[in-house]
Order: sequence, then C-alpha cells, then structure tokens
Amino acid sequence: MGEGSGAIATPEVSTIRWTAPFDVLVIATVDSLGHLLGIPMRDLYLHEEACIAAFTEGLPRLQNLAGPEVPLIAPITTPVIKYGHLNSLGIPILFPETGQVALDMQPMDLGRVARLLEEKRGDDSFGGGLTGRQVRYLGTLRRRFPGKRVHWGWQWEGPLTTLWALSGMQSMYAVYDEPGLFRRCMGLVTESIVRYTRFYLGVDGTSVLDPFPDHGRLCDDIAAMFAPWMWPEMVLPFWEGFFSAPVSQRKLHCEGMKPEHLPHLRNLGITDFDPGISPQLNPALIAERPWLPFCWRLGSFHYQDMTPQAVEDFVFAAAASGARYVFTVIEPLMCDEETMAKVRVLHAAGRRVREKLVAGTPRNRLGGAAEEYWAVWKGYRRS
Repeated sequence: MGEGSGAIATPEVSTIRWTAPFDVLVIATVDSLGHLLGIPMRDLYLHEEACIAAFTEGLPRLQNLAGPEVPLIAPITTPVIKYGHLNSLGIPILFPETGQVALDMQPMDLGRVARLLEEKRGDDSFGGGLTGRQVRYLGTLRRRFPGKRVHWGWQWEGPLTTLWALSGMQSMYAVYDEPGLFRRCMGLVTESIVRYTRFYLGVDGTSVLDPFPDHGRLCDDIAAMFAPWMWPEMVLPFWEGFFSAPVSQRKLHCEGMKPEHLPHLRNLGITDFDPGISPQLNPALIAERPWLPFCWRLGSFHYQDMTPQAVEDFVFAAAASGARYVFTVIEPLMCDEETMAKVRVLHAAGRRVREKLVAGTPRNRLGGAAEEYWAVWKGYRRS
C-alpha cells in the first residue's frame, strides 16, 4: 500500500457559507476512498498509511468515477469518529474489520455518571482512551500533506446522545423516575462536551469549531426519542448550553423527529437544520416554519430504488418546498457506475435549480407539484 503521488483534488474550503439561493453538495468520506482500494475499514481507522493511500490514490479514483462535472467535497481529515469525547471519558470503542466504529457500551446508573463527570471537571486534557493515539495520527497526516488543511476527526456527540451512551436505558427511565438527577447529569454532560470542544480546538489549531463533515453542527439523534412535550425542560436547555461552545453558527442535526418537535426549535435561532433520515418529516412540513432554514439529504440506500428521473424530481421538489440545499454522502454502497450516474443527475439538477432561482424564478414555479410529491414520499422512499 504505497503513498501514491496523485494530486489531491480537494477544495481548500473549510467553512461552507450558504450565499447562493440553492446549492447541491456531494460529500466523500475516507470510508469510500478506502473501499475503492480494497482497504478494510479497520485499517483506515487505525493505520495512518491506509488513510494516506485513501486520499492520494482513492480520491482520484472516486473523482474519476463521479466525473469532472461533479466537484467532490473531500477535505483531508483523520477518520471521523464521533465518539472521541466519549472514549476520552473511558467508554471503549470497537473497530470491526469491515464495519463502522462502534461503542462498547457499559451502561452506568446515573449516580455513577454524575460522579464520573464531576471527577473529570478539573481535567481539561481529555487524555484518556485513544486520544493520544489520535493526536499522533493527525500529526502524521499533517506532515504527509504539508500546506493542506487537515482536520481532526476525533469528535463528539450531542448531550442527549452522550448521556445515553454513558447510561443506556437508564437515562430513558430517569427522565420519568428521577427528573432532578436526569437534569443534573444533562448539565454535567453538556458542560463536559463544551470543555471538550475547546480542547478539540487546541488540537485542531482553529478558533471556531468547523471540522468536516458536520462543520460544528450539534448532532443529537437520541433527542428525537423524547416526546415533544419533554423538550422545553429536558432537551432545549442543554442544546442552548452546547451553543455556548465556540461555534460560528447554530446548526443542528437530529434524525427521527416528528412534526410536533419542530415548533420547539423556534427560539434556538437555528441557522441550518439537517433532519437527516426522518421518515415523519418532509420539506413541505418543515417549510411551514419559515424561520427554520433547512437542507434535505438523499441517503446512499435511496439510490437503489430510484430512477434518474426520480432523483431529478427529488431535487426540484425539495427546492420548491424551501430547502436551502440538498446533499448526498458517497458511501461504499454507491461506488458503482449506475449509482454514480444518478449522483451526476442529482448534481446537474441542483445546478439547474440554482440557475433558475438566480434568474428570478419563484420557488413555487420551479416545476412539478411539490406537495403531491411529498404526499406519497414514505421515509424518503416513494410508495
């Protein structure tokens, strides 16, 4: 597995600014780059030379597969592991040979969680677990790619997800049985995450959180498992606490939300909402809240059931319903010519939408019947 000598065709852009009326983003991760070279995922996560090969040899291959008309967003980064903060607190991580990183969850009762986090309050080094190893990984990549912006992939989860990872179902019971203890733990978890983000900045060498791929976004899927009526007391105060971290914008990712959750976002001042894979939401529903700027994702598995025309319709319907941009993340499942042809359709449709909007076409005249489109859309898959 050599380092290769191919040019790295990656944009020198860290923060994505939404200045256009509409955009389309095609994002590539190191998993897919390694897949094209036959590199096991475990090697990418654990061995710097594998990651270097992915960028020097795998990225040109993926760009060739996508075609020159589709600019890939693939900044150089150590493999993104959202459990960096959790691992530094003592939660082990599993590295399957061919699968994604997973937590080796060892649930604690909330009293023990509170004691752990209180003990860690005075330690801002977050040096536990594999943190030191991941710092050295970053240093190796930066030496290999001098002059390039290389982000650190050793990242964090949102407050509700972090408490769930520490305590498992105990957090789900405690919100009913011991609400005071639940709120205490949530306060400690949020404080720990914010301290970790400041530690992260010191390693990453930046002043504002902007790591690929989430660009400082709050990612907290477990929050969607809490009923909407719980959010004002059990979710929102801690999300507000997270936004005291050094973030440039208030961006949110939360999958699995219901329409009843949406009104609670109003006072958070969200600047970019990514609902991810949320079967009970669609752009038309979200657009009923004009104060909530949002994007819409086409997942890797969706392409398998869609014709090229369905992909184009998806883009136009999302834009007509108010999405600021659509995006897709290229995963190993997509690395074949048939699927990449559909990715080219996605990108071309997004460019046409932008041209129409720049020319003054109102969104509701982009073509197609957006409301009818979403009425038969079941969890991103048309019935």
